[in-house]
Amino acid sequence: MNISREAFDFDPNERFAVYGLPLEKVDINGDRTALRLALGCVLPTYISSYIIFAVIIHLIRRLHSFSVTMSPKTLEMERKFYKVQLLQSILPVVIISVPIAIFIIPAVLSANIGPSTLAMTVSVWLVPVIQVSI
Repeated sequence: MNISREAFDFDPNERFAVYGLPLEKVDINGDRTALRLALGCVLPTYISSYIIFAVIIHLIRRLHSFSVTMSPKTLEMERKFYKVQLLQSILPVVIISVPIAIFIIPAVLSANIGPSTLAMTVSVWLVPVIQVSI
């Protein structure tokens, strides 16, 4: 509310409504905060995506443990397949880390996000584009 009051130059006695999730506890909001949302909902899914990526890498690397003789062409195809699997697994996580970092870091530091929301939006839009292009 204070940020909106300063941004739009409202009179201190003027009443207005602000919709959103504050970074700090506010009585009128039932003590719900963006930090609680980030740490309780966003961060676990982000960490689980990295765990899934690590499991996929481990399973792909395990394929090499079988002692099977392959032709050079098959080995080359396997290397290319491995690179594509890595890209498909890690690129969406890397791209989505930009908006998550833009959201979590200011929430922890109690800073104003400001125009960084545009970078968040563009990063989220890029995920399907990158997956399709791979």
